[in-house]
Amino acid sequence: MHTSTFRSMMPLYDAHLCGIIQWLAENQANKHGVHRYALERYGFDRERITNHFAEYVARFDIPREDS
Repeated sequence: MHTSTFRSMMPLYDAHLCGIIQWLAENQANKHGVHRYALERYGFDRERITNHFAEYVARFDIPREDS
């Protein structure tokens, strides 16, 4: 048994770990390309969204993503 555990404290067995590593290797991020989101495409205004979530962004110290 591997000593790592999930947050729920379920044991992470070597067989599970091997399966996870294999899945990650076979399903790499962006293997089908990258999707870019644009607020304007959905009818949103960047300034309005920024103002609406300003308190949340500050509280959780979320870095700004400029695009």
